[in-house]
This record gives sequence, structure tokens and C-alpha cells, in this order.
Amino acid sequence: MAHKHNRRRVRPRNRNHSTLHPTFDISDDLSTIYESSIFPSASPLRTGSRQPPLPATLRNPNANVASKHWYNRYTAWQNREKAQKREAATIEAEQIQLFGGEPGDDVDLCYKMMEVFEGMNWIDTLE
Repeated sequence: MAHKHNRRRVRPRNRNHSTLHPTFDISDDLSTIYESSIFPSASPLRTGSRQPPLPATLRNPNANVASKHWYNRYTAWQNREKAQKREAATIEAEQIQLFGGEPGDDVDLCYKMMEVFEGMNWIDTLE
């Protein structure tokens, strides 16, 4: 019956873990800093200077997964926005057909008219 309180659960560690290695090379040479586009005014004037190679994080194929995920979310957002605009245009066309008016009129007026005329039975006297 004796329980030890406030005891943290210890999770087993991965036995196959390796020491952390940096994913990109950091050079101590200042010439690569001056050649980069971060400091364009400090770069020495050379013709035909090469850009430094991409860091390993950008060459990593797993980094592409995040960019694909971002692109998919962005595309889904754009598609949803287009669908909402189409739906708003059809609703506006229906309201114009019901209440008259012209495209671009104040949409709030249609809702006010619907509140006023909602309970009334209309008899079309023109027909």
C-alpha cells in the first residue's frame, strides 16, 4: 500500500541514437561570407565568382516534404477561396433575380428586405 507520490515516468531512450551532426558545413573562411548575397556591398569585385554550394539542409530530400506540404495547403486555400467567390457570385445573382437591382449593389439591403418581406404572401398582380 505504500506508493511513492510525484514519481516521474522514465521513458527508455533510443539505444541506436547517434551524436548530433550539423546538417551544414560552417567554414571559417571569410571569403564565402563576402561572396554570399547577404552582404552585397561588402563583396569584393570579382568577375566570374562562384556562388557557394547549397547547405545540406536544402539538398536534403526530406526538406522537400515540408515544401510540398506548404504548397498543398496553399493550393487548397486558393481553391477554397475561389469556390467561396463563385458561391458568393451565385448568391448575389439569385438575390438580384429576387429583389432586382444591379450587380455591385449593397448586399446588406437584400438581407433587410428578406427580413421585412419574409412572412408575407405575395400575389403577383402583373400576370
